[in-house]
Amino acid sequence: MKKLLLIVLITACASSQEEKLYDQSIETHDLAIKIGERVGEKIKQIEIHSQTLDEPLKTLLQDSLKILTGDYAFWKSTIVEVPGHEHDHHEDDHREDDHRDHDHTEHDHAEHEHNHTPAADLTPEMMLDIQKDLRGRILGLNIRVQKILEILEENNKSE
Repeated sequence: MKKLLLIVLITACASSQEEKLYDQSIETHDLAIKIGERVGEKIKQIEIHSQTLDEPLKTLLQDSLKILTGDYAFWKSTIVEVPGHEHDHHEDDHREDDHRDHDHTEHDHAEHEHNHTPAADLTPEMMLDIQKDLRGRILGLNIRVQKILEILEENNKSE
């Protein structure tokens, strides 16, 4: 009887710890997605601003944009969903189950991806590590994009 009680307690504790790790993974994932959305918006601001510049600055900025856009697209392609949390977020902030209420013919799916990689046989610890990595990479990209925006703003002030 004592062995059975011990097994139940160990299982309950392990389950609780796994749940905490998944909760942390979801929180980290959601933050990374929000930051990613802001990075996408900032990249669009830089694109718009690049059209107003004269050469050679215009070409230099557009070259930087190609790299930033590629890095952003790669980051988005490596998003791994936390089990049970798939489709709880999207870049235009509506849920998968809301899709039946709107027309997909004019919907921009380039910015609205539905095929994030589901987690396959990952431990809760591995999932949290992946989410932290995703968050760290998008934070780094955000810093790069923000620096460009700050330089552009300073350039506007000096003109």
